[in-house]
Amino acid sequence: MERLIPIRDEMMSEGLVTVAKVRVLEYAPGTRTAAGA
Repeated sequence: MERLIPIRDEMMSEGLVTVAKVRVLEYAPGTRTAAGA
């Protein structure tokens, strides 16, 4: 994330970016479908 901060203006024209330390309680990736691949 820290490496993205200097180029953030090139990546975004407007909006809000927040950077915060989080504690992940559970991560469950979705399944891919033929249409979503």
